[in-house]
Amino acid sequence: MLEIQKVSFVMDDLRLYLDTHPDDLDALAMLKRVHPRYLLQQSNFSPKEMQLRT
Repeated sequence: MLEIQKVSFVMDDLRLYLDTHPDDLDALAMLKRVHPRYLLQQSNFSPKEMQLRT
């Protein structure tokens, strides 16, 4: 669960940063690296699965 929170925080922070710095190539590259991890975490912990784990 902690990993989901970390990846979600990075994604949110990058999105906010890129709203004001859309030409920052380093931030865009980081987003491209983190986004697949974000999608993987989201698919691993869907609400249906979370109900089964509690």
